[in-house]
Amino acid sequence: MIQQVTFKNFKALRDVTVPLAPFTVIVGPNASGKTSILEGLRFLTQLGSDPPQNVFSKGLDPKRLHTVGAPNEMGLSLAGEWNGVVGQLGLSCIPDNPSWESYGHKLLGAWADEAVELAVEPHILPDFPYIYASPTDEHPLLKAVRSAVLLHLDPAKLARPSFTEDMVPSVESDGSNLAGVLADMAIATPTEYQQLQERLRSIVPSVRKVRLTKTKIEEEKMEQVETEPIGTYRVVPTKALGYQILFDFSTGDGLPAVQASEGTLLTVGLLTVMTCPGRPNLVLIDELERGLHPKALGELVRQLREVQKQFPNLQIVGTTHSPYLVDHFQPDEVVLTTLRKDGSVAAGRLNEHPEFDRWKDEMKPGEFWSTVGEDWIDNDKAAQSNGS
Repeated sequence: MIQQVTFKNFKALRDVTVPLAPFTVIVGPNASGKTSILEGLRFLTQLGSDPPQNVFSKGLDPKRLHTVGAPNEMGLSLAGEWNGVVGQLGLSCIPDNPSWESYGHKLLGAWADEAVELAVEPHILPDFPYIYASPTDEHPLLKAVRSAVLLHLDPAKLARPSFTEDMVPSVESDGSNLAGVLADMAIATPTEYQQLQERLRSIVPSVRKVRLTKTKIEEEKMEQVETEPIGTYRVVPTKALGYQILFDFSTGDGLPAVQASEGTLLTVGLLTVMTCPGRPNLVLIDELERGLHPKALGELVRQLREVQKQFPNLQIVGTTHSPYLVDHFQPDEVVLTTLRKDGSVAAGRLNEHPEFDRWKDEMKPGEFWSTVGEDWIDNDKAAQSNGS
């Protein structure tokens, strides 16, 4: 499990170390680095299965991610413990040219107190091959960190009918393929499927049952044109047999997923991601409270903790703007972010506030956070505030 992540000149995270618990919630003002922390974690975990130039593709070259004006290298690293073994993984990029291929980069690590040189960009060390070339030779550190998902769940995509041909299907980061995964759970892991419905009912009591019905799905596939040169494809409309989600509510049965509330769909999607056979070890999610009534947030956190008991390797890192949600966390599970005067990010745990011991028995974490804010994390701001 990842215990901390460190950023150097990554976007607004110029020099930040963020401690992580098994379940961590990150709070702070808009544009204070919360989402960047999730993105950085996702990039690092992707390095467990892909070399850097694949991870930072599609416009994500270091020039766009490197802190504007920073003269030094960009670096991301994580440290943790997996099955009793301590490990570290770090990527450093030396800026000299605008494209990723021209950046010097190193992917280094440590495992059981031994240094590991995992991959080096060829122009730095031309004879050093990426260890990704052979899955049989991959290092256990890469296996430990690779299973993660950064969720941007879209209710419209969660509600769509779908089918899956994968032996171990999973929900996509935007919520696509939810119906296919639920159908697979109902067949392959019926106990987990029933538990999922029970957890959903405890969070959204109006839901009585989640059902699936077969439906025809129209989609488009790319097909090679045999009469044309190799590499010539055409779009071919196809139909497949898939599944549609139906909800039985206390007010009526058989409501199609497209008519369900955003909160219901988001909750089903989140629970499915965390309990399906293809579940990741690390779930990263923005706005954990999204779509739910404040009174339901405590039950959401309780149910997610129960899922973690069932799957001890599951780690959750989320962001929120809701003090009602924060009330259901321990102070050392709450990370605060703020912007310094120079535009860089500062971060710290809620229980590091200088007045925490005085007020910890008088206020819940969300109430304490609402009272003290985040400016105290930055010493310059704190000094300015104390002097005014």
